Amino acid sequence: MAKKDKDITFDDVQRRSGIEFRDISGVEYRKYYFRGHTITIERPVALHVSESGGHKLVCASGESVYIDSSFLAISWRPAVKGRSFYRF
Repeated sequence: MAKKDKDITFDDVQRRSGIEFRDISGVEYRKYYFRGHTITIERPVALHVSESGGHKLVCASGESVYIDSSFLAISWRPAVKGRSFYRF
């Protein structure tokens, strides 16, 4: 049986990155809307917003994602029901 990799936590990201991230580990997913398409980021744990407005995200899986600032809107689902906004 294959060993399952351990999820990345916000503390892991902050300790290793050298970039100041915000903890968004309470979010189940984030959707970025562009003209003509949508990108869904599953289980994000860390967010950094660059001076240009781009978003650097790290997911619990360890995947890193960069979303450029051309998105039109963002939506998200909190992992805890009833909590819709987090301090970013």
